[in-house]
Amino acid sequence: MKKWVLVLTIAVLICLQLLLTSCQAPSDAETLDQGSVASDLEVHQEPKSMAADMTEKTEDGEIESLPMKIDVKPAEYSLDMDMGAVPFELIYASDEKIIFWGCIGLFEYDLKEEAFSRTLDLSDIDCNQTQGDIHSEIKVSQDGNTVYIMRYGQSGEIEVMYSYDLINDILTKIQPTAISDCFDSFADINLLGLFKSASDDFTGMEAVDLGNGRYGYMRFYGWLL
Repeated sequence: MKKWVLVLTIAVLICLQLLLTSCQAPSDAETLDQGSVASDLEVHQEPKSMAADMTEKTEDGEIESLPMKIDVKPAEYSLDMDMGAVPFELIYASDEKIIFWGCIGLFEYDLKEEAFSRTLDLSDIDCNQTQGDIHSEIKVSQDGNTVYIMRYGQSGEIEVMYSYDLINDILTKIQPTAISDCFDSFADINLLGLFKSASDDFTGMEAVDLGNGRYGYMRFYGWLL
């Protein structure tokens, strides 16, 4: 009787062992399948990440692609147009021409022809701010042929800069940089005794030393161009 019990016990143990083995096999296979899927996902995700990096680099390259030529839009003006809150600023003068600017535009005036030879709509390039934290500053080269237009941000640094070739009528957006050859033959209009401040008869704040005791300055009769 004991022999039969022993044999039966051994048979039960063998069956349990076989049952446990068969249950573990699918689990291992499932693990392998999941590992294979995970590997495939990694392979497919990697090219997407590389494509995103390439797109970002391309966009940055286009933004920083300077110098860049800009279409010149002449200023729209009429002789009865209001100058705005601030009088025109004289930035260059010689015996041949004067250059001045204000919120309505940049102007080069030929003294011999008594006509505007170049004008530029400063609002078209967002550089028509005459005052405030965000403001524009305009300088002219010593020879009077190139105008440098700069817009300053609230930080006090130049955010945008342009050069305007007056001879060839070419406007170019350039990297902000210091200008060393700016026209600087200015004189103190107050010390010269030329300053006027009447509402219908006043002068600008700038005077230019033309040499031989001659000075040039702008005089306004009202606030019209």
